[in-house]
Amino acid sequence: RVLRAGFVVTIDYGFEAQEYYAGHRTDGTLQAYREQRRSSSILEDAGHRDITAHVNFTALIEAGKKFGLELESFTTQERFLMGALQSTPPAELERLDDASKRQLRTLTHPEMLGSVFKVLVQRKSKESKST
Repeated sequence: RVLRAGFVVTIDYGFEAQEYYAGHRTDGTLQAYREQRRSSSILEDAGHRDITAHVNFTALIEAGKKFGLELESFTTQERFLMGALQSTPPAELERLDDASKRQLRTLTHPEMLGSVFKVLVQRKSKESKST
């Protein structure tokens, strides 16, 4: 309710409701990680694993509408970053060191993080009214 005008940008991994609640996802999306290894045994090694779950982006979009947020865009991280990079002069990208280039490839490659992470952009303009 504090946001009078501006953007809310959510970058995370998850699905729209149709995929989030798909029949094959009988165990939900809650998972535990330790040393970059995934496990569905959430309580095994309690306190020594990171617990995570995928985001239901449809729920975020609907919740945002209740507070006057309009959907600006919803896309993959790859498309979002590549779109943002279109205004970057090629010479500037060439000046990146090798480590930065590798990191950028990891973030944008569709078989790495590019398609796994989604970007939701919601906008609230001054004339938006929340319920």
